[in-house]
Amino acid sequence: MVKDTTTGLWHPRNDDGSRVEKLSGASNGTYNGEYWKVTTTDGTQYFFGWNHLPGWQSGNAETQSAWTVPVYGNNPGEPCNQATFAASSCTQGWRWNLDYVVDPHNNATVYYYQPETNSYAQNLTTTSPGTQYTRGGYLLRIEYGLNTGVGGLYAQPPARVTFDIAERCLPSGAVTL
Repeated sequence: MVKDTTTGLWHPRNDDGSRVEKLSGASNGTYNGEYWKVTTTDGTQYFFGWNHLPGWQSGNAETQSAWTVPVYGNNPGEPCNQATFAASSCTQGWRWNLDYVVDPHNNATVYYYQPETNSYAQNLTTTSPGTQYTRGGYLLRIEYGLNTGVGGLYAQPPARVTFDIAERCLPSGAVTL
C-alpha cells in the first residue's frame, strides 16, 4: 500500500484504480474507530474492521472483524502520546478483517469472526486479569444473498456457511475432546 499525501488516499502497489480509504468512527474497539473501505472500479465496496454494519442496533450481531492490541505512543505527534510512557497506551487495530461486501445493486455478503484473546502484565502490573489483546481468531460464518435495500443486513440470509473448529487428530489414549 502506498499513501498519496496530497489526497490522503491509499493505493495498492499494482494500482488497478481501486479507491482505498482509511476511515474512522466505527464502534470496533480501536483508537479512533479506524476501519478500511476499498471501492473497486465497478463500484463494489469492501469494508474491513467496521464491526457494526449499516442498520446496526443494540442486540444485533457484531462482526468482530477488528483485532486490537495495546500500542504505546512514545513520541510527540503519535496517537496516544501522553506526558508519561505508562499513560501513553491505547488500543489500536493490528488486523482489520473483511466484514462486509456490497455491489452496485445493493447485494451484500457479511463475514463474522471469532476473536481469540490473551492478556499480559502491562507496565509490570500483575492485576488480574491483566491487559487484554486479540492474539488471533478465525472466520465464524459467511452470510450470502442479503440486500441492503430489501430486508437489510440483519435479515435472515438466504444462504449461510458456518465454520467450526475441532481437533486435527482423533482422540486416543489420554487425549479427550
